[in-house]
Amino acid sequence: MDRCGRKRCAQLMGVLMAGLMTACGQSDTEQAAAYAGRGDRAVEQHQFREATIDYLNAVQHAPHDTSIRWKLIQASLHAADYDRTLSELRSLLQREPGHAPARLLLGRLYLTAAKPDEAARMAKELVATLPDHPAGYLLQGELAAQEGELMKALDRFEQAHARDSLSLEPILAAGNVAMLMNDSVRAALWYQLALERHPDSIDVHLARGNYFLAVGDRDTSEREFDRALELGRDSEPARLSLVVQHLARGRQDRALRELEDVIQTLGSSKGRALLAELLLETGRAEEAAVVIGELAGKVPPDAVTLYLQGRLAMVTQRWEEARNLLTQSMAMQESKAGPHLWLGRLELIEGHAAKGEALLERAVRLDPDNSAGHLALAELYLRQNRYDRVLRESLEVLRRHPGHLEAALMYADANAGREHWQEAESVYQTICKQLPDNPIGYRKLGQLARRQGLTTKAVTWYAQAVAHAPDDVEAWMEYLSAMVAADQGQRADHLASTEVRERPQDPRRWEVAARHHRARGRLEQARAAWRTVSELMPNAAGPYFELAQLDLAQQRPQDAEMRLRQALAKDGRFMEALTALAILLSSQAKVDEANQYYRKALAALGANPIAANNLAVNLVEQGQLDEALRYALQAREVAPSAPFILDTLGWIYYKKELWEHAAPLLAEAAERLESNPVVRYHYGMLLAKRGERALAEKELASALSLDAQFSEAREAQEILVSLKR
Repeated sequence: MDRCGRKRCAQLMGVLMAGLMTACGQSDTEQAAAYAGRGDRAVEQHQFREATIDYLNAVQHAPHDTSIRWKLIQASLHAADYDRTLSELRSLLQREPGHAPARLLLGRLYLTAAKPDEAARMAKELVATLPDHPAGYLLQGELAAQEGELMKALDRFEQAHARDSLSLEPILAAGNVAMLMNDSVRAALWYQLALERHPDSIDVHLARGNYFLAVGDRDTSEREFDRALELGRDSEPARLSLVVQHLARGRQDRALRELEDVIQTLGSSKGRALLAELLLETGRAEEAAVVIGELAGKVPPDAVTLYLQGRLAMVTQRWEEARNLLTQSMAMQESKAGPHLWLGRLELIEGHAAKGEALLERAVRLDPDNSAGHLALAELYLRQNRYDRVLRESLEVLRRHPGHLEAALMYADANAGREHWQEAESVYQTICKQLPDNPIGYRKLGQLARRQGLTTKAVTWYAQAVAHAPDDVEAWMEYLSAMVAADQGQRADHLASTEVRERPQDPRRWEVAARHHRARGRLEQARAAWRTVSELMPNAAGPYFELAQLDLAQQRPQDAEMRLRQALAKDGRFMEALTALAILLSSQAKVDEANQYYRKALAALGANPIAANNLAVNLVEQGQLDEALRYALQAREVAPSAPFILDTLGWIYYKKELWEHAAPLLAEAAERLESNPVVRYHYGMLLAKRGERALAEKELASALSLDAQFSEAREAQEILVSLKR
C-alpha cells in the first residue's frame, strides 16, 4: 500500500474508532433514541427497508419500548416483510396485550391470509376487552364487507366512529360502504363529515372526487381531484395514488397526464415504472419498451426492471422468456406481489388453473390493496361460475375504491350470474351515470335484458351503446341480434345495409354486415361481405378464417382447407385457424398432420381445451396413452366440467386399466351426453369390464340405437352379443 493509501486507511479507522467510542459512551436509551430517529427519517423518505434496520437496532437497545417496536412493525409491513411483521406483532402483544392497533393489524393480516375465523375471533376479543375502542368494530366491519353483508358493515363502521369521532378511517369506510349500497345520500353525509374533520387530507379529497364522479357531478369531482393534487404536489406517493385513482375510474388520459407531470417534476422512477405498466395495459408495447429501457440503463437489472421486462415479454407473447424474467424478479424480491400476479396470469394462459389461482392468491396476500390481483381472481372465478368468490374479490376492491370500474362490472356480472337482476341492473346503471360516453354500461344492461327475455328493452340499451361506440363490432352485433329477437328483423337488415352504404370503405361495417347475414342464414351474402373485408384489409387473417367457416357450413371441405391455410399464411399463430385446420385434417384421417396443428395451436396460446382434448383423442387412437393423459388433464384443468373432456379423460383411464379413476368421469359424460353413441359406448365398455352386465347391455344397446354405424359400432355389437350369452 502506498503512503497516500495508508494515510486514507488510518483516517477511516480513526473515524470508525471515534464512532465506536462515542457509541460505547452512550446509554442504551440514548442509542435506541438515535437509531429510532434515523428510522423516522428513513420513513419520511419512504425508505422502509432502511427504516426496518434502524428500528431493529433501536429495539436491541430498548426491547421493552413498545412504541419503537410498533414503528418497526409498521416499517416492515410497508417493506412487505410479512414474516417479520407477524413475529414482531406477537412480541409486542406479549409485552402489551392491550395494544389495540397491533391487535387490529393482526386481525387484518388474518383476513388477508384467508383466515376469516381467526380474524373474527380477534375482532370479538377486541370488542369484549376494549369496548370503547374503535379497533374491534373496524375489524368486524371489514369482515362483514368481505362477506357482502353491507348493512352490518355500515353499522360496525358507525359504531367505530361513535367511539372515536375524530378518526378518519371509520368515516371513509362508512362512506365507501354507503356507496357500495348505492345510498348516495348517506355517502354524501359521511364524505362531508370527513371534509369538516380533515379538510387538508389528500385521502378525503380523493374519496370526494370519486363520489362526485359517481353521482355525475364532473365539475365538482375535478375540483376535488385538483385539490388533492395541490395538497400532494411535492409528495410522490400522493401523486401516484391520484394516478391509481384515475386508472381505477377508467380515466386513462388523465392518469397519463399526471404520470408525465410526476416524472418531469419529481424525477420519479416509480412513476416511470407505473407509466410502463400503463403503456403495456393499453397495448403500446413499443413505447413501454422505451420507458423500460430508460429504467434499466446500463446497470444490471433490478427486480422492478426484470418484472417490467417480463410483462413486456407477455404482451408480445414470448411466454418462456416472460416466465424466466418474472421468476428472476420474484427470486430477487419474494415479497413483491407483481411477479406473483403475472406468473399467475401466465399459468392461466397456459391452461394451469390451479397453479394460476395459487399464485394470484399469494399476490393478494402480499399486497391486500392489489386491485389487479383481486380482479384477476374474480375473472377466473367468473369463468368457473364461482359467483360467491367473484363477489368477495370484487368487494375487496370496491371497499377500498368504491368507483373502480372493472370491480363494479365483476360485482354486477356475478349478481347477474346468480340471477339477482335488480342488484346487477343497479350497478350497470350507476356505471352509465358515471361514464355516460362509455358503451360498456349500456351493453351490460342490454345483455341483462336479453337474459331476462326483455328483448325490446335490450334493443333500447344497445342503441345507446352503438351511439357511444359506433366502431364497436361486438356492440353492433348484439344490437342487431336483439332487434331480430324482438321481431324487428327488417329494421335490423335495413340498419346493417345502411351502415355499409354510408361508409363503404370501413371494413368494420362490412364485418357487421357479414356476421348479420350469417346469423340470418344468408350464407352467400355473408360470403360476399367477408370478401369485401378481405379486399379492404389484405393483410388480415380473420376474413379467410370466416370464409372457411362458411365453406364448412356449405359442405366444401377442400375450399375450407385452402382458406384456413391462407389465414395461417397471414398469421401463423392464429389459434382458432390452427385448431379448425387440425379438426378438418382429423376428419380426413390425416391424423399425424392434424396433431402437428393441434400442437401449434397449444404453443400459440396454451389455454386451448379443444386442441388439448382433440390431440389427446388422436394420441389414444395411436396408442400413446401417457402423452394423451397429459393433454387430457390439461384440457380438464381449463374446462373442468366440459362433458367431452370428461369422456376423453375417462376413456384414457379405461385404456390404462384404471377403472376407479375412469368410472365417475365416464358415468357423468354418458349422463350429460346421452345422445352421443361414442360416449355411451365408452361407458358401456367400462361397465362390462367391471362385471355390471345388465347396465353394460343397456348402455351398449343405447349406443347402437342412436347410430348403428358409429366408428366403434362393430366392437359394441360384439361385446353386446358376448354379454347376452
